[in-house]
Amino acid sequence: MHLRKKILSLSLFMSLGIYTNPLLAADISSSSLTNNKCNKIESPKVIPSFSTWQCHKGVFKLTHKSNIVVDVKYAKKLLSTSEVLQKDILDLFSKSLNVVISEKPNKGDIFLTISKQETSLSNEGYQLDIADHLTIKALHDNGVLWGTRSLLQLLQLDPAHSHIQHASVTDNPKWEHRGLLLDVGRMYLPTDFLKNIIKQLSYFKMNELQLHLNDNVIKIDEDNWLNAESGFRLESTSHPDITSQQHYTKKEYIELIQFAQSYGVKIISEIDAPAHSLAFTQAYPSLRLKGEGVSLII
Repeated sequence: MHLRKKILSLSLFMSLGIYTNPLLAADISSSSLTNNKCNKIESPKVIPSFSTWQCHKGVFKLTHKSNIVVDVKYAKKLLSTSEVLQKDILDLFSKSLNVVISEKPNKGDIFLTISKQETSLSNEGYQLDIADHLTIKALHDNGVLWGTRSLLQLLQLDPAHSHIQHASVTDNPKWEHRGLLLDVGRMYLPTDFLKNIIKQLSYFKMNELQLHLNDNVIKIDEDNWLNAESGFRLESTSHPDITSQQHYTKKEYIELIQFAQSYGVKIISEIDAPAHSLAFTQAYPSLRLKGEGVSLII
């Protein structure tokens, strides 16, 4: 099982373009940015690519004096996003920024706001105005969150994790549903692993994680398939017999859902039946349908 987890982790990280460095694209050095030759600077290699990118002369610089400034008018909506960004910048780049509630950002600050005037934006779209301070604005708070993910990628592209070319960016997702499905029914994955996957999904602006919560290993030996390995990964207080030894408690699962929400990811909980419900019929054989010499599970 330990080897299977390693293989799954490796395949997931490779498929998402993640390894030791979350972005495998070539770095954009700070010296090339300061040349101010906008006509020669292409749109940065972020994932997914920006809808529009217009370069301007100058370079934004994140310093030890920079703050994450939350627009006072939208502090309630954007405070959680600012705290997630604060933690991610610290974890990824070892830069400690303060969160400040104000309407006036200073040079080097990151300003988060909501603007209902941006008619070119979709519900999840956002706009980056990168100048002496960097503004992320959107119609809704989830759009601002996706803007912070692009900010992380832009900082990742600079070796110093500090410099970003002055530019105007508009970005709208092409698809409403952008996600990943994990089969935790056949193989239990701990919540810490799932939280890391959620962070990686959010980093690339993917908004759904579907968890396949129950399933069973299909055996070739038809005589013993009713005794095959099965899994149901949610705690059940009303029917505890169906819950596998390795499972998510109600408290853990609620915490996982809330954690995912803070990163803009929706948890889709999938309970597969009737064909994959061996965990139920092992606990309650009376639920089985009987066919002509073959036991069917419901």
